[in-house]
Amino acid sequence: MAETLLSFGVEKLWDLLVRESDRFQGVKKQFNELRSDLNKLRCFLEDADAKKHQSAMVSNTVKEVKEIVYDTEDIIETFLRKKQLGRTRGMKKRIKEFACVLPDRRKIAIDMEGLSKRIAKVICDMQSLGVQQVIVNDEYMQSLQERQRNMRQTFSNNNESALVGLEENVKKLVGHLVEVEDSSQVVSITGMGGIGKTTLARQVFNHETVKSHFAQLAWVCVSQQFTRKYVWQTILRKVGPEYIKLEMTEDELQEKLFRLLGTRKALIVLDDIWREEDWDMIEPIFPLGKGWKVLLTSRNEGVALRANPNGFIFKPDCLTPEESWTIFRRIVFPGENTTGKLSIYIRGRLNMKTLSSSLSKLRDLENLTICYYPMYAPMSGIEGLVLDCDQLKHLNLRIYMPRLPDEQHFPWHLRNISLAECCLKEDPMPILEKLLQLNEVSLSHQSFCGKRMVCSDGGFPQLQKLDLCGLEEWEEWIVEEGSMPRLRKLTIRNDPKLKELPDGLKFITSLKEVHVILNNWDFKKKLSRGGEDYYKVQHIPLVRFL
Repeated sequence: MAETLLSFGVEKLWDLLVRESDRFQGVKKQFNELRSDLNKLRCFLEDADAKKHQSAMVSNTVKEVKEIVYDTEDIIETFLRKKQLGRTRGMKKRIKEFACVLPDRRKIAIDMEGLSKRIAKVICDMQSLGVQQVIVNDEYMQSLQERQRNMRQTFSNNNESALVGLEENVKKLVGHLVEVEDSSQVVSITGMGGIGKTTLARQVFNHETVKSHFAQLAWVCVSQQFTRKYVWQTILRKVGPEYIKLEMTEDELQEKLFRLLGTRKALIVLDDIWREEDWDMIEPIFPLGKGWKVLLTSRNEGVALRANPNGFIFKPDCLTPEESWTIFRRIVFPGENTTGKLSIYIRGRLNMKTLSSSLSKLRDLENLTICYYPMYAPMSGIEGLVLDCDQLKHLNLRIYMPRLPDEQHFPWHLRNISLAECCLKEDPMPILEKLLQLNEVSLSHQSFCGKRMVCSDGGFPQLQKLDLCGLEEWEEWIVEEGSMPRLRKLTIRNDPKLKELPDGLKFITSLKEVHVILNNWDFKKKLSRGGEDYYKVQHIPLVRFL
Protein backbone atom coordinates (compact mmCIF):
# COMPACT_ATOMS: atom_id res chain seq x y z
CA MET A 1 0.00 0.00 0.00
CA ALA A 2 0.98 3.68 -0.27
CA GLU A 3 2.29 3.96 3.30
CA THR A 4 4.74 1.13 2.72
CA LEU A 5 6.14 2.68 -0.44
CA LEU A 6 6.27 6.12 1.15
CA SER A 7 8.05 4.71 4.21
CA PHE A 8 10.77 3.52 1.85
CA GLY A 9 11.15 7.06 0.48
CA VAL A 10 11.30 8.55 3.99
CA GLU A 11 13.86 5.90 5.01
CA LYS A 12 16.08 6.86 2.06
CA LEU A 13 15.80 10.55 2.97
CA TRP A 14 16.58 9.72 6.62
CA ASP A 15 19.72 7.85 5.50
CA LEU A 16 20.77 10.92 3.50
CA LEU A 17 20.34 13.24 6.50
CA VAL A 18 22.31 10.91 8.78
CA ARG A 19 25.08 10.42 6.21
CA GLU A 20 25.55 14.13 5.46
CA SER A 21 25.00 15.57 8.95
CA ASP A 22 28.60 16.82 9.31
CA ARG A 23 28.32 19.00 6.20
CA PHE A 24 25.58 21.31 7.48
CA GLN A 25 27.73 23.72 9.44
CA GLY A 26 25.97 27.03 10.05
CA VAL A 27 22.47 25.55 9.97
CA LYS A 28 23.11 22.78 12.49
CA LYS A 29 20.20 23.69 14.77
CA GLN A 30 17.61 23.69 11.98
CA PHE A 31 19.16 20.57 10.44
CA ASN A 32 18.97 18.62 13.72
CA GLU A 33 15.37 19.72 14.29
CA LEU A 34 14.41 18.61 10.78
CA ARG A 35 16.15 15.28 11.28
CA SER A 36 14.34 14.77 14.60
CA ASP A 37 10.97 15.64 13.03
CA LEU A 38 11.61 13.29 10.13
CA ASN A 39 12.38 10.49 12.58
CA LYS A 40 8.98 11.04 14.23
CA LEU A 41 7.37 10.93 10.81
CA ARG A 42 9.00 7.54 10.12
CA CYS A 43 7.38 6.11 13.25
CA PHE A 44 3.94 7.43 12.30
CA LEU A 45 4.22 6.01 8.77
CA GLU A 46 5.13 2.60 10.21
CA ASP A 47 2.06 2.76 12.43
CA ALA A 48 -0.16 3.83 9.52
CA ASP A 49 1.08 0.88 7.49
CA ALA A 50 0.72 -1.57 10.38
CA LYS A 51 -2.94 -0.65 10.82
CA LYS A 52 -3.74 -0.56 7.06
CA HIS A 53 -5.60 2.77 7.09
CA GLN A 54 -7.79 3.18 4.01
CA SER A 55 -9.68 6.45 4.58
CA ALA A 56 -9.57 9.32 2.11
CA MET A 57 -8.24 11.67 4.81
CA VAL A 58 -5.28 9.39 5.47
CA SER A 59 -4.67 9.18 1.71
CA ASN A 60 -4.55 12.99 1.53
CA THR A 61 -2.12 13.07 4.43
CA VAL A 62 0.08 10.53 2.65
CA LYS A 63 0.13 12.80 -0.42
CA GLU A 64 1.31 15.69 1.75
CA VAL A 65 4.09 13.52 3.19
CA LYS A 66 5.19 12.69 -0.37
CA GLU A 67 5.48 16.40 -1.16
CA ILE A 68 7.46 16.98 2.04
CA VAL A 69 9.88 14.20 1.09
CA TYR A 70 10.42 15.66 -2.39
CA ASP A 71 10.86 19.23 -1.08
CA THR A 72 13.31 18.08 1.59
CA GLU A 73 15.32 16.18 -1.01
CA ASP A 74 15.48 19.29 -3.19
CA ILE A 75 16.67 21.53 -0.34
CA ILE A 76 19.31 19.08 0.88
CA GLU A 77 20.63 18.25 -2.59
CA THR A 78 20.76 21.93 -3.61
CA PHE A 79 22.73 22.83 -0.47
CA LEU A 80 25.18 19.95 -0.97
CA ARG A 81 25.60 20.73 -4.67
CA LYS A 82 26.44 24.38 -3.97
CA LYS A 83 28.87 23.37 -1.27
CA GLN A 84 30.59 20.92 -3.61
CA LEU A 85 30.87 23.56 -6.33
CA GLY A 86 32.51 25.88 -3.83
CA ARG A 87 35.13 23.26 -3.07
CA THR A 88 36.03 22.62 -6.70
CA ARG A 89 36.45 26.24 -7.82
CA GLY A 90 39.58 28.39 -7.55
CA MET A 91 40.49 30.41 -4.47
CA LYS A 92 39.47 33.79 -5.94
CA LYS A 93 36.02 32.59 -6.88
CA ARG A 94 35.60 30.91 -3.52
CA ILE A 95 36.46 34.16 -1.69
CA LYS A 96 34.15 36.09 -4.01
CA GLU A 97 31.33 33.64 -3.34
CA PHE A 98 31.78 33.88 0.45
CA ALA A 99 29.51 36.93 0.49
CA CYS A 100 26.70 34.70 -0.78
CA VAL A 101 27.20 31.99 1.84
CA LEU A 102 25.36 33.67 4.71
CA PRO A 103 22.24 34.52 2.64
CA ASP A 104 22.24 30.95 1.31
CA ARG A 105 22.45 29.55 4.81
CA ARG A 106 19.74 31.88 6.07
CA LYS A 107 17.51 30.73 3.22
CA ILE A 108 18.09 27.03 3.86
CA ALA A 109 17.55 27.59 7.60
CA ILE A 110 14.19 29.21 6.85
CA ASP A 111 13.30 26.42 4.41
CA MET A 112 14.18 23.76 7.00
CA GLU A 113 12.07 25.48 9.65
CA GLY A 114 9.18 25.56 7.18
CA LEU A 115 9.53 21.83 6.54
CA SER A 116 9.59 21.12 10.29
CA LYS A 117 6.32 23.02 10.67
CA ARG A 118 4.74 21.06 7.81
CA ILE A 119 5.86 17.77 9.37
CA ALA A 120 4.43 18.84 12.73
CA LYS A 121 1.08 19.59 11.06
CA VAL A 122 1.06 16.20 9.28
CA ILE A 123 1.80 14.40 12.56
CA CYS A 124 -1.02 16.34 14.23
CA ASP A 125 -3.39 15.32 11.41
CA MET A 126 -2.29 11.69 11.73
CA GLN A 127 -2.90 11.75 15.48
CA SER A 128 -6.40 13.07 14.91
CA LEU A 129 -7.04 10.11 12.58
CA GLY A 130 -5.82 7.55 15.10
CA VAL A 131 -2.45 7.00 13.42
CA GLN A 132 -0.18 6.93 16.45
CA GLN A 133 1.48 4.47 18.75
CA VAL A 134 0.93 5.80 22.26
CA ILE A 135 -1.57 8.02 24.02
CA VAL A 136 0.00 11.30 25.08
CA ASN A 137 -1.90 12.62 28.05
CA ASP A 138 -0.70 14.72 30.99
CA GLU A 139 -2.41 12.35 33.41
CA TYR A 140 -0.06 9.56 32.33
CA MET A 141 3.19 11.47 31.77
CA GLN A 142 5.11 9.67 34.48
CA SER A 143 8.69 10.55 33.39
CA LEU A 144 10.83 7.43 33.79
CA GLN A 145 7.96 4.94 33.76
CA GLU A 146 6.40 6.57 30.69
CA ARG A 147 9.71 6.62 28.84
CA GLN A 148 10.24 2.94 29.62
CA ARG A 149 6.74 2.15 28.37
CA ASN A 150 7.30 4.15 25.18
CA MET A 151 10.56 2.31 24.53
CA ARG A 152 8.69 -1.00 24.68
CA GLN A 153 5.69 0.40 22.78
CA THR A 154 7.73 1.68 19.83
CA PHE A 155 9.45 -1.68 19.44
CA SER A 156 6.72 -2.44 16.97
CA ASN A 157 7.97 -3.38 13.54
CA ASN A 158 10.92 -5.68 13.88
CA ASN A 159 12.47 -6.75 10.63
CA GLU A 160 11.59 -10.43 10.40
CA SER A 161 14.86 -11.09 8.61
CA ALA A 162 16.60 -10.30 11.90
CA LEU A 163 14.83 -13.08 13.83
CA VAL A 164 17.24 -15.43 15.51
CA GLY A 165 15.94 -18.72 16.92
CA LEU A 166 12.31 -17.53 17.03
CA GLU A 167 10.69 -18.87 13.86
CA GLU A 168 9.30 -22.10 15.32
CA ASN A 169 8.16 -20.37 18.50
CA VAL A 170 6.26 -17.74 16.49
CA LYS A 171 4.58 -20.45 14.42
CA LYS A 172 3.49 -22.33 17.54
CA LEU A 173 1.99 -19.25 19.23
CA VAL A 174 0.21 -18.11 16.06
CA GLY A 175 -1.40 -21.55 15.84
CA HIS A 176 -2.81 -21.31 19.37
CA LEU A 177 -4.28 -17.88 18.63
CA VAL A 178 -5.98 -18.57 15.30
CA GLU A 179 -6.98 -22.24 15.37
CA VAL A 180 -10.71 -22.65 15.95
CA GLU A 181 -10.37 -25.81 18.01
CA ASP A 182 -8.11 -24.06 20.53
CA SER A 183 -10.50 -22.75 23.18
CA SER A 184 -7.83 -20.88 25.17
CA GLN A 185 -8.79 -17.22 25.19
CA VAL A 186 -5.61 -16.21 27.00
CA VAL A 187 -2.21 -17.31 25.66
CA SER A 188 0.79 -16.41 27.82
CA ILE A 189 4.54 -16.01 27.38
CA THR A 190 6.42 -16.20 30.67
CA GLY A 191 10.08 -16.21 31.69
CA MET A 192 12.87 -14.17 33.21
CA GLY A 193 13.58 -10.62 32.09
CA GLY A 194 15.57 -10.25 28.89
CA ILE A 195 14.79 -13.71 27.53
CA GLY A 196 12.86 -12.21 24.59
CA LYS A 197 9.19 -12.33 25.62
CA THR A 198 8.33 -8.95 24.11
CA THR A 199 10.29 -9.65 20.93
CA LEU A 200 8.43 -12.93 20.48
CA ALA A 201 5.05 -11.34 21.20
CA ARG A 202 5.71 -8.56 18.70
CA GLN A 203 6.56 -11.02 15.93
CA VAL A 204 3.31 -12.86 16.63
CA PHE A 205 1.40 -9.56 16.70
CA ASN A 206 2.81 -8.55 13.29
CA HIS A 207 2.39 -11.98 11.69
CA GLU A 208 0.31 -11.88 8.49
CA THR A 209 -1.84 -14.84 9.61
CA VAL A 210 -2.74 -13.01 12.81
CA LYS A 211 -3.49 -9.76 10.97
CA SER A 212 -5.83 -11.52 8.55
CA HIS A 213 -7.56 -13.56 11.29
CA PHE A 214 -8.40 -10.73 13.72
CA ALA A 215 -10.39 -7.68 12.72
CA GLN A 216 -8.78 -5.51 15.41
CA LEU A 217 -5.34 -5.63 17.01
CA ALA A 218 -4.28 -3.74 20.13
CA TRP A 219 -0.92 -3.61 21.90
CA VAL A 220 -0.59 -2.22 25.43
CA CYS A 221 2.57 -2.09 27.51
CA VAL A 222 1.44 -2.42 31.13
CA SER A 223 4.71 -2.53 33.15
CA GLN A 224 4.94 -1.78 36.87
CA GLN A 225 3.44 1.70 36.88
CA PHE A 226 0.14 1.95 35.03
CA THR A 227 -3.44 3.06 35.45
CA ARG A 228 -6.41 0.99 34.45
CA LYS A 229 -7.89 3.90 32.53
CA TYR A 230 -4.70 4.23 30.46
CA VAL A 231 -4.82 0.55 29.50
CA TRP A 232 -8.51 0.62 28.63
CA GLN A 233 -8.17 3.84 26.61
CA THR A 234 -5.30 2.35 24.63
CA ILE A 235 -7.36 -0.74 23.82
CA LEU A 236 -10.38 1.39 22.85
CA ARG A 237 -8.21 3.42 20.48
CA LYS A 238 -7.55 0.24 18.49
CA VAL A 239 -10.81 -1.71 18.70
CA GLY A 240 -13.21 1.25 18.68
CA PRO A 241 -11.42 4.33 17.34
CA GLU A 242 -14.75 5.96 16.54
CA TYR A 243 -15.35 6.42 20.28
CA ILE A 244 -11.93 7.64 21.39
CA LYS A 245 -12.76 11.36 21.26
CA LEU A 246 -15.59 10.91 23.73
CA GLU A 247 -14.88 11.78 27.36
CA MET A 248 -15.58 8.65 29.42
CA THR A 249 -15.33 7.61 33.03
CA GLU A 250 -13.74 4.27 33.89
CA ASP A 251 -17.19 2.71 34.25
CA GLU A 252 -18.22 3.99 30.81
CA LEU A 253 -14.96 2.73 29.31
CA GLN A 254 -15.53 -0.71 30.85
CA GLU A 255 -19.09 -0.90 29.52
CA LYS A 256 -18.11 0.26 26.03
CA LEU A 257 -15.18 -2.18 25.75
CA PHE A 258 -17.23 -5.06 27.18
CA ARG A 259 -19.83 -4.57 24.43
CA LEU A 260 -17.27 -4.07 21.65
CA LEU A 261 -15.25 -7.16 22.57
CA GLY A 262 -18.47 -9.12 22.69
CA THR A 263 -19.12 -8.43 19.02
CA ARG A 264 -15.67 -8.11 17.42
CA LYS A 265 -12.86 -10.54 16.75
CA ALA A 266 -9.90 -8.82 18.39
CA LEU A 267 -6.44 -9.70 19.67
CA ILE A 268 -5.23 -7.76 22.70
CA VAL A 269 -1.55 -7.98 23.66
CA LEU A 270 -0.83 -7.06 27.29
CA ASP A 271 2.92 -6.73 27.50
CA ASP A 272 4.88 -6.94 30.76
CA ILE A 273 2.23 -7.53 33.43
CA TRP A 274 4.01 -7.80 36.78
CA ARG A 275 1.41 -8.79 39.37
CA GLU A 276 -1.61 -11.07 39.51
CA GLU A 277 -3.74 -8.23 40.87
CA ASP A 278 -2.82 -6.16 37.79
CA TRP A 279 -4.65 -8.71 35.65
CA ASP A 280 -7.62 -8.51 38.02
CA MET A 281 -7.79 -4.74 37.42
CA ILE A 282 -7.79 -5.07 33.61
CA GLU A 283 -9.90 -8.24 33.21
CA PRO A 284 -13.48 -6.82 33.68
CA ILE A 285 -13.66 -5.63 30.04
CA PHE A 286 -13.47 -9.18 28.65
CA PRO A 287 -16.82 -11.00 28.16
CA LEU A 288 -16.82 -14.78 28.47
CA GLY A 289 -16.74 -17.02 25.40
CA LYS A 290 -16.54 -14.36 22.68
CA GLY A 291 -14.24 -13.76 19.68
CA TRP A 292 -11.47 -11.90 21.51
CA LYS A 293 -8.14 -13.38 22.55
CA VAL A 294 -5.36 -12.08 24.79
CA LEU A 295 -1.64 -12.62 24.42
CA LEU A 296 0.14 -11.57 27.61
CA THR A 297 3.79 -11.50 28.64
CA SER A 298 4.99 -11.65 32.23
CA ARG A 299 7.97 -12.61 34.36
CA ASN A 300 5.48 -14.05 36.83
CA GLU A 301 3.90 -17.35 35.80
CA GLY A 302 1.23 -16.73 38.44
CA VAL A 303 -0.19 -13.95 36.24
CA ALA A 304 -0.72 -16.44 33.41
CA LEU A 305 -2.39 -18.95 35.74
CA ARG A 306 -4.64 -16.23 37.18
CA ALA A 307 -5.70 -15.11 33.70
CA ASN A 308 -6.51 -18.64 32.51
CA PRO A 309 -5.59 -21.71 34.60
CA ASN A 310 -6.14 -23.99 31.59
CA GLY A 311 -4.67 -21.67 28.98
CA PHE A 312 -1.55 -22.21 26.91
CA ILE A 313 1.62 -20.98 28.64
CA PHE A 314 4.77 -20.71 26.54
CA LYS A 315 8.22 -20.53 28.17
CA PRO A 316 10.97 -19.46 25.73
CA ASP A 317 14.25 -21.34 25.85
CA CYS A 318 17.53 -19.50 26.21
CA LEU A 319 19.39 -18.92 22.95
CA THR A 320 22.31 -21.10 21.95
CA PRO A 321 25.79 -19.48 22.03
CA GLU A 322 25.68 -19.15 18.22
CA GLU A 323 22.28 -17.42 18.28
CA SER A 324 23.41 -15.13 21.11
CA TRP A 325 26.50 -14.14 19.10
CA THR A 326 24.37 -13.35 16.05
CA ILE A 327 22.12 -11.03 18.06
CA PHE A 328 25.10 -9.44 19.81
CA ARG A 329 26.75 -8.71 16.45
CA ARG A 330 23.58 -7.11 15.06
CA ILE A 331 23.20 -4.89 18.14
CA VAL A 332 26.85 -3.80 18.34
CA PHE A 333 27.22 -3.34 14.57
CA PRO A 334 23.76 -2.18 13.46
CA GLY A 335 23.40 -1.90 9.71
CA GLU A 336 26.95 -3.11 9.10
CA ASN A 337 27.99 -6.04 7.01
CA THR A 338 30.52 -7.56 9.40
CA THR A 339 31.65 -10.10 6.83
CA GLY A 340 32.46 -7.43 4.24
CA LYS A 341 31.79 -7.94 0.55
CA LEU A 342 31.66 -11.57 -0.44
CA SER A 343 33.11 -12.41 -3.85
CA ILE A 344 32.66 -15.81 -5.47
CA TYR A 345 34.78 -16.79 -8.47
CA ILE A 346 33.43 -19.71 -10.47
CA ARG A 347 35.63 -21.32 -13.09
CA GLY A 348 34.28 -23.50 -15.86
CA ARG A 349 30.71 -24.37 -16.73
CA LEU A 350 27.92 -23.56 -14.32
CA ASN A 351 24.29 -24.63 -14.38
CA MET A 352 22.05 -21.60 -13.81
CA LYS A 353 19.49 -23.64 -11.89
CA THR A 354 22.21 -24.74 -9.49
CA LEU A 355 23.34 -21.15 -8.99
CA SER A 356 19.74 -19.99 -8.45
CA SER A 357 19.16 -22.70 -5.86
CA SER A 358 22.32 -21.77 -3.98
CA LEU A 359 21.55 -18.04 -3.99
CA SER A 360 18.02 -18.61 -2.66
CA LYS A 361 19.55 -20.01 0.54
CA LEU A 362 21.22 -16.66 1.30
CA ARG A 363 18.29 -15.29 3.28
CA ASP A 364 19.82 -11.90 4.13
CA LEU A 365 21.39 -11.20 0.72
CA GLU A 366 20.57 -7.61 -0.30
CA ASN A 367 23.18 -6.79 -2.96
CA LEU A 368 24.23 -9.13 -5.78
CA THR A 369 26.58 -8.65 -8.73
CA ILE A 370 26.99 -11.40 -11.34
CA CYS A 371 29.82 -10.93 -13.85
CA TYR A 372 30.81 -13.18 -16.73
CA TYR A 373 33.95 -11.84 -18.31
CA PRO A 374 34.47 -13.82 -21.58
CA MET A 375 32.63 -11.29 -23.72
CA TYR A 376 30.07 -12.13 -26.41
CA ALA A 377 29.87 -15.81 -25.52
CA PRO A 378 26.54 -16.60 -23.85
CA MET A 379 26.45 -18.01 -20.36
CA SER A 380 24.88 -21.46 -20.59
CA GLY A 381 21.26 -21.75 -19.50
CA ILE A 382 20.76 -18.07 -18.59
CA GLU A 383 16.99 -18.52 -19.04
CA GLY A 384 17.11 -20.78 -15.96
CA LEU A 385 18.31 -17.96 -13.72
CA VAL A 386 15.75 -17.38 -10.94
CA LEU A 387 16.71 -14.89 -8.23
CA ASP A 388 14.45 -16.04 -5.40
CA CYS A 389 16.19 -14.12 -2.60
CA ASP A 390 13.94 -12.83 0.19
CA GLN A 391 15.84 -9.60 0.87
CA LEU A 392 17.49 -8.86 -2.50
CA LYS A 393 17.17 -5.15 -3.29
CA HIS A 394 20.12 -4.27 -5.56
CA LEU A 395 21.06 -6.37 -8.60
CA ASN A 396 23.94 -5.80 -11.02
CA LEU A 397 24.19 -8.12 -14.05
CA ARG A 398 27.26 -7.86 -16.26
CA ILE A 399 26.80 -10.94 -18.42
CA TYR A 400 26.10 -11.66 -22.08
CA MET A 401 22.45 -12.64 -22.53
CA PRO A 402 20.58 -11.77 -25.73
CA ARG A 403 17.24 -11.94 -23.91
CA LEU A 404 16.33 -10.82 -20.39
CA PRO A 405 14.66 -13.47 -18.18
CA ASP A 406 10.92 -12.91 -17.63
CA GLU A 407 9.84 -10.67 -14.76
CA GLN A 408 8.78 -13.60 -12.55
CA HIS A 409 12.45 -14.66 -12.40
CA PHE A 410 13.28 -11.48 -10.45
CA PRO A 411 12.31 -10.71 -6.82
CA TRP A 412 9.16 -8.57 -6.76
CA HIS A 413 10.70 -6.28 -4.13
CA LEU A 414 13.83 -5.43 -6.18
CA ARG A 415 14.66 -1.71 -5.80
CA ASN A 416 17.68 -1.20 -8.04
CA ILE A 417 18.86 -3.00 -11.19
CA SER A 418 21.93 -2.32 -13.31
CA LEU A 419 22.61 -4.07 -16.63
CA ALA A 420 25.89 -3.82 -18.54
CA GLU A 421 27.48 -5.64 -21.50
CA CYS A 422 24.40 -7.86 -21.85
CA CYS A 423 23.96 -7.20 -25.60
CA LEU A 424 20.20 -7.60 -25.27
CA LYS A 425 18.63 -7.89 -28.70
CA GLU A 426 15.08 -7.38 -27.43
CA ASP A 427 13.80 -4.27 -25.68
CA PRO A 428 14.21 -4.91 -21.90
CA MET A 429 11.64 -2.28 -20.87
CA PRO A 430 8.50 -4.50 -21.20
CA ILE A 431 10.03 -6.81 -18.58
CA LEU A 432 11.70 -4.25 -16.30
CA GLU A 433 8.64 -1.98 -16.11
CA LYS A 434 6.66 -4.84 -14.52
CA LEU A 435 9.02 -4.91 -11.51
CA LEU A 436 6.77 -2.55 -9.59
CA GLN A 437 9.15 -1.65 -6.75
CA LEU A 438 12.07 -0.56 -8.93
CA ASN A 439 13.43 2.78 -7.79
CA GLU A 440 16.55 3.00 -9.98
CA VAL A 441 17.41 1.48 -13.38
CA SER A 442 20.72 1.69 -15.21
CA LEU A 443 21.35 0.36 -18.74
CA SER A 444 24.96 0.90 -19.78
CA HIS A 445 27.87 -0.30 -21.94
CA GLN A 446 25.96 -2.11 -24.68
CA SER A 447 23.47 -3.67 -22.31
CA PHE A 448 20.93 -3.11 -25.13
CA CYS A 449 21.93 -3.56 -28.78
CA GLY A 450 18.52 -2.98 -30.35
CA LYS A 451 17.26 0.17 -32.03
CA ARG A 452 13.87 0.83 -30.41
CA MET A 453 12.84 1.11 -26.77
CA VAL A 454 9.27 1.60 -25.44
CA CYS A 455 8.12 2.54 -21.92
CA SER A 456 4.41 1.71 -21.62
CA ASP A 457 1.52 3.42 -19.86
CA GLY A 458 1.49 2.30 -16.21
CA GLY A 459 5.04 0.95 -16.30
CA PHE A 460 7.69 1.75 -13.67
CA PRO A 461 5.24 3.16 -11.08
CA GLN A 462 7.98 3.80 -8.48
CA LEU A 463 10.98 4.60 -10.69
CA GLN A 464 12.82 7.77 -9.65
CA LYS A 465 16.19 7.52 -11.41
CA LEU A 466 16.96 6.26 -14.94
CA ASP A 467 20.43 6.08 -16.56
CA LEU A 468 20.76 5.13 -20.25
CA CYS A 469 24.44 5.19 -21.18
CA GLY A 470 26.64 3.67 -23.86
CA LEU A 471 23.84 2.15 -25.95
CA GLU A 472 25.58 2.42 -29.30
CA GLU A 473 22.80 1.06 -31.57
CA TRP A 474 19.85 2.73 -29.86
CA GLU A 475 17.97 5.13 -32.15
CA GLU A 476 14.38 5.58 -30.99
CA TRP A 477 12.76 5.94 -27.56
CA ILE A 478 8.99 6.06 -27.03
CA VAL A 479 7.51 7.01 -23.65
CA GLU A 480 3.74 6.63 -23.37
CA GLU A 481 1.64 8.91 -21.19
CA GLY A 482 1.35 7.38 -17.71
CA SER A 483 4.78 5.76 -17.75
CA MET A 484 7.31 6.54 -14.97
CA PRO A 485 4.99 8.92 -13.07
CA ARG A 486 7.54 9.48 -10.27
CA LEU A 487 10.74 9.80 -12.30
CA ARG A 488 12.95 12.56 -10.87
CA LYS A 489 16.32 12.21 -12.60
CA LEU A 490 17.15 11.13 -16.17
CA THR A 491 20.65 10.73 -17.62
CA ILE A 492 21.38 10.17 -21.33
CA ARG A 493 25.08 9.62 -21.99
CA ASN A 494 27.13 8.43 -24.98
CA ASP A 495 24.18 7.15 -27.03
CA PRO A 496 25.45 8.33 -30.45
CA LYS A 497 22.53 7.22 -32.65
CA LEU A 498 19.67 8.47 -30.47
CA LYS A 499 17.71 10.88 -32.66
CA GLU A 500 15.68 12.79 -30.07
CA LEU A 501 14.20 12.70 -26.59
CA PRO A 502 10.73 11.15 -26.48
CA ASP A 503 7.65 13.31 -26.77
CA GLY A 504 6.25 11.57 -23.67
CA LEU A 505 8.69 13.36 -21.35
CA LYS A 506 6.29 16.29 -21.31
CA PHE A 507 3.84 14.12 -19.33
CA ILE A 508 6.34 13.31 -16.54
CA THR A 509 5.72 16.30 -14.28
CA SER A 510 7.81 14.83 -11.46
CA LEU A 511 11.08 15.22 -13.43
CA LYS A 512 13.55 17.52 -11.66
CA GLU A 513 16.78 16.86 -13.58
CA VAL A 514 17.77 15.80 -17.09
CA HIS A 515 21.45 15.36 -17.96
CA VAL A 516 22.34 14.92 -21.64
CA ILE A 517 25.96 14.07 -22.47
CA LEU A 518 26.12 13.65 -26.25
CA ASN A 519 28.48 14.85 -28.95
CA ASN A 520 25.54 16.09 -31.00
CA TRP A 521 25.06 19.84 -31.47
CA ASP A 522 21.69 19.48 -33.25
CA PHE A 523 20.32 17.45 -30.34
CA LYS A 524 21.19 20.24 -27.91
CA LYS A 525 19.92 22.97 -30.24
CA LYS A 526 16.48 21.36 -30.60
CA LEU A 527 16.08 21.09 -26.81
CA SER A 528 17.29 24.61 -26.03
CA ARG A 529 14.85 27.47 -25.42
CA GLY A 530 13.18 28.28 -28.72
CA GLY A 531 14.14 24.92 -30.23
CA GLU A 532 11.59 22.63 -31.87
CA ASP A 533 11.79 20.08 -29.01
CA TYR A 534 11.94 22.57 -26.14
CA TYR A 535 8.31 21.82 -25.22
CA LYS A 536 9.39 18.34 -24.12
CA VAL A 537 11.63 19.67 -21.32
CA GLN A 538 10.33 23.16 -20.54
CA HIS A 539 8.70 21.94 -17.30
CA ILE A 540 11.96 20.46 -15.95
CA PRO A 541 13.86 22.73 -13.48
CA LEU A 542 17.35 21.52 -14.44
CA VAL A 543 18.36 20.46 -17.97
CA ARG A 544 22.12 20.13 -18.48
CA PHE A 545 24.07 19.52 -21.69
CA LEU A 546 27.70 18.42 -21.50
